[in-house]
Amino acid sequence: MQGGDFNPEHPQLGQAWYWTEQTGGVYLGLAPDGGHTSPYYAADVSADGSLIVGNYLAELAGGQWAGRSFIWTEATGMTAIGQILPEHELDDDQWAEQNALRVSSRGDLILLIGVRYDDTPRAALLRLIPRGLDE
Repeated sequence: MQGGDFNPEHPQLGQAWYWTEQTGGVYLGLAPDGGHTSPYYAADVSADGSLIVGNYLAELAGGQWAGRSFIWTEATGMTAIGQILPEHELDDDQWAEQNALRVSSRGDLILLIGVRYDDTPRAALLRLIPRGLDE
């Protein structure tokens, strides 16, 4: 294991990272609707490490904050799951809170949990299809 000194002034403090022996620490970036002060965390990773899912706080209209989920790959960087929900006949507006709980070992399924705006529980299983294979 490799460590270092804690630096409370680090510009990406509280945001998602991953670490491997080959790369060391790699910063995952920010979601388009997340902020620099929003906490981000990785929740799960595919078996080969190529796909990471996690969660963050997004600023909504009117200054409200809500839990949202992201997908990260080296090729795409961080993508808000809300951006791909319409491809699955879902809408980000249907979720008051949304959290990525798990990704399958192959990285092709993501389990989302959360609540609707009327506080009823909600869950979805997203099947990811690599771009170019769905045409």
